[in-house]
Amino acid sequence: MQGYEVTEVFQSHKSLNESTQGFREQVYSGNIIYVYNPLLNYAMGNTVIKQNNGLIKNR
Repeated sequence: MQGYEVTEVFQSHKSLNESTQGFREQVYSGNIIYVYNPLLNYAMGNTVIKQNNGLIKNR
């Protein structure tokens, strides 16, 4: 897209571990402010956490 920098993120345990753990920690710490959003509700409702060799990812 014009004017946007695009970064490819591979959907693997290694590439998603840090961001998934960080987000989960922020939610549990109460640092995430949630404003009602039907699309976010749908996306989060379909999230599944997978573990592999101590690393986690969401899909």
